Amino acid sequence: MELSKCGIHLMPEDADAARGKIHLKEKASEERAILDIAQTLKIFAFQSMKWSQQAEPCNIICRLRENQDNDRVFLEDDESDWNSVMWWENKVSYIKSKNCDKAFNPEISEGQVTHSLLAFAVKGVQSENAVDLAQQYYDIDFIDNI
Repeated sequence: MELSKCGIHLMPEDADAARGKIHLKEKASEERAILDIAQTLKIFAFQSMKWSQQAEPCNIICRLRENQDNDRVFLEDDESDWNSVMWWENKVSYIKSKNCDKAFNPEISEGQVTHSLLAFAVKGVQSENAVDLAQQYYDIDFIDNI
C-alpha cells in the first residue's frame, strides 16, 4: 500500500485499484487508446495528464505533441506545445482541457469532431508532414512490439 501511494504498483490487479483510490477505466476505451498511441508513436510524444482520474471511466485522456526526432527530453516544453486528446471506446477527439487549468474540461475543442482513429483526428491540428506520416499505415512489426 505504501509503495502504491508513491506510484509503484507491483503486479497490480483490478481489485488493487480500490486500495490505491484509483478508479478503473473501461477496457474497450483503454484498448482504443493503446492502439492509436502504438500506431502514431513514431510521430508524436505522449504524456499523461493530471486529470486522468477526473475523466469518466469510459474516457482515456493524455496529451500529445509532434516528436518526429524522437526526443526523450524537450528543451522547450511549454503547455502550449501540447494538445489534449480523449478516447471513448469507439472514437477520439481533441479536448479543451490542459494540465495548467484549474479544473478538468472534457469539452471537444473548437472546430473539432470525433474520429475513429487518432491518425484521422490530427488533420488540421498538426503539421502536414505529421498528418501524412500518421495516415501511412504503419510498420506492423513496430506496432506489434509497442
